[in-house]
Amino acid sequence: MGDLPKGIEVTELHHMSMVQGVLGRNFAPEALVHSYRKSFNGFAVRLTKEEAKRVGGMDGIISMFESKRHKAQTTRSWDFIGFPQQVNRASLESDLIVGVIDYGIWPESHSFKDQGFGPPPRKWKGSCQNFTCNNKIVGAKYFVGHGFPIKDDIGSPRDTDGHGTHCASTAAGLG
Repeated sequence: MGDLPKGIEVTELHHMSMVQGVLGRNFAPEALVHSYRKSFNGFAVRLTKEEAKRVGGMDGIISMFESKRHKAQTTRSWDFIGFPQQVNRASLESDLIVGVIDYGIWPESHSFKDQGFGPPPRKWKGSCQNFTCNNKIVGAKYFVGHGFPIKDDIGSPRDTDGHGTHCASTAAGLG
């Protein structure tokens, strides 16, 4: 829906009323998956193709797109890119914490061994849920997404398909 309108407070109720205008009596509040209202004006909603066409024709709708799930292309980026196994690391990394939001992490992966790592910065207050942190993985929490169920969800920050482990090891490096 674009920028936030000036002088009008965008609320979830506003988005609900728009969706209800299309769905009518078939409207179930859980159809509205998420209402975006902080940095832009928009919402995520579950619709049939016909309902989506009707929403797309409403005044104020700038663009619409269907959510798509993508599969990981590789879980071995280091080898895929062709980097050597030993790389000189910068001393500046000692106080760096990389945050990754993904489907989980597999702490037993070789990528997350903490050999040679000092403790995390003292100001860090992270913790690990369902496994023990080390000096490389300094926090891991499980969060439920905005109504998009994950196949085979185990209710844990542990990775079940390799994607989160791949992304975290790529972002944070192999150490």
